Amino acid sequence: MPMLPRGRTPLALTVLAVAVSSLSTCSGGGQANSSPPPTGRVPVIDRPEQITLPLDGYKPTAEQAVTISRASHLVTARCMRDFGLQAP
Repeated sequence: MPMLPRGRTPLALTVLAVAVSSLSTCSGGGQANSSPPPTGRVPVIDRPEQITLPLDGYKPTAEQAVTISRASHLVTARCMRDFGLQAP
């Protein structure tokens, strides 16, 4: 049997392992005539307000947004004052 150069042996073994594992996952080992699993009630979306996104719960409320905006303006004005500038 021909020997592979020393540096290529791990690569050849890796390629062989990937090929064997992909062949085993492609075999149709399940039932051929199985039906899809039943689904639950599917909601009908009529308005964009009905859609919730994963990060929606982390959005600030209107009151919190005002507080954040005021704090940002205060910090900006203080920073500008420290550098001798006047905030608008």
